[in-house]
Amino acid sequence: MYKEKINLNGGVIIIGSLLWEDDLNHGDKLRKTWRENSLEIENKILAKLPIRYGRYSRSGIYTMVFSTNCERRKTLSTGYIIPFKKNPINSIDILIAEAREMSNAEGMNGKFVGGNQKLWSSMGIILNNDKLEKKLKEFILKKWEENFINDGGSLDLKDYKIGREKQSISRKGELQINWPKALNSKDTIKIDRLDFLLATSTKPKHKKSKLKKYPNVYEIAESIQNDNTRDYFLNNFKHNIITFNDVKIINKLNNAL
Repeated sequence: MYKEKINLNGGVIIIGSLLWEDDLNHGDKLRKTWRENSLEIENKILAKLPIRYGRYSRSGIYTMVFSTNCERRKTLSTGYIIPFKKNPINSIDILIAEAREMSNAEGMNGKFVGGNQKLWSSMGIILNNDKLEKKLKEFILKKWEENFINDGGSLDLKDYKIGREKQSISRKGELQINWPKALNSKDTIKIDRLDFLLATSTKPKHKKSKLKKYPNVYEIAESIQNDNTRDYFLNNFKHNIITFNDVKIINKLNNAL
């Protein structure tokens, strides 16, 4: 058991609508309230991340997923690192509580996994290995794993990947990506001051659910044309959440006009 008092600076990784959408359900302002209460949104940092459009949602659009192949192939995209308002966090209970608040904002009902009969997402944590001592890392991961497993995590890890790529979430609930770097190298030091980051990892899913592959640019563009409610792609692009495929996607959209 780790007996020292913890003193951690943490934040979240946001790669989609958690940044720009105010409501979880129409008119509830749940996401806006979470951002205002939990995050230093004014200090958000644009970072290079292994993400892509890869999950076909109930609303008929492709949303963002983590893909470890993006690191291997060096096709990184951009999303945000945002510090917590409560930094420094001095108890593991506060850290877990922040994760559950983020889960609520994601529509995961405060749990470390989202979905009832069919799970679609997991809360993940990534630790700054260059900053944290071994015993503290082990303590954090043990507590994280306990909550992750108790909420039903780790039963479906093979679904957090496509083909032979490494799954984006581990059996302990660790997000299996490298510690992020800022898009502007001058901002990397701000990320490196943080001790941990929380993120939501969702399962990739093709429109044709039996296909185990990521959508191509034509399929993504087609889903964008059918998005009459959220303007998910447009809002991501406006807020600099941009993937390595976006230029090709936009060209497909222009050709369809």
